[in-house]
Amino acid sequence: MKPLLTANVRVRNEERFVKQAIEAILPAVDKVLVFDTGSTDRTVERIREIKDPRIEIIHKPVTDATGLVKYRNEMADLAETEWFWNVDGDEVYPPEAVSRIREFLLTVQEHVHRVAIHRRHFYGSLNLIGKFDAGGRIYRASRIRTRIRDPKYGKKVGYETPYDVADPTAHRSKFSMTAPPEIHLFHMHYMPRSSKDSELGRMRGWRNPPFPLRVYLGPWPPGLTDAVLGKRITPRLVFLWLRVNLSSGCKHLAILMRKAAGKLNGKHQA
Repeated sequence: MKPLLTANVRVRNEERFVKQAIEAILPAVDKVLVFDTGSTDRTVERIREIKDPRIEIIHKPVTDATGLVKYRNEMADLAETEWFWNVDGDEVYPPEAVSRIREFLLTVQEHVHRVAIHRRHFYGSLNLIGKFDAGGRIYRASRIRTRIRDPKYGKKVGYETPYDVADPTAHRSKFSMTAPPEIHLFHMHYMPRSSKDSELGRMRGWRNPPFPLRVYLGPWPPGLTDAVLGKRITPRLVFLWLRVNLSSGCKHLAILMRKAAGKLNGKHQA
């Protein structure tokens, strides 16, 4: 019988959170495969501080979004386990979520090859957080690979989407399920993650802020303390909360209005 789970960690300049990200998942995995894709900060050094024989680091050259998808599939090919778990260097799982993952995967039915995991996005600090979305992912190694979702924009922003190698035309809803909300992660995407963040340009932090943005007073992810991340509530955070919610709310309202106008135009044309 195959081992159950490999964590595939693809990183570039993730020195601030990568150690906590990997340490958090170790209780649930049989192996951690790290592809470092050209870090110039202390990312690799931080990973090597974790003394665990299950961790393997492979160095890869800097590439574009299409190349990153190829790296993702190469990691999937190297998995010698039933499942592989894509974990980014800015994703930290709480202990209560990690403790449930192995048991949960053993209950997944055979027709399911993709498990989506709830995540929450911190914005600016660990005091401001967005709502849940299903952005985390665990895939069956024998069935799932990824590709660029939209070739027109893929090289700029790297939209990745999974597909079933046995049926590449099948919509992912046919082979997917979402893990229970107790299995979730904290995503640091909207926070500084490296002293070399500027080297990644548009590939870092290009997404719109989460909406609505909430004040978060719950426990922080493991390994992160107020000494590292700052005070809980400050006037700056209150101002940031107001600004982001107002600007993001206006954007969402504009999108809804455009959709409504499009539907009305369609009815008139019909």
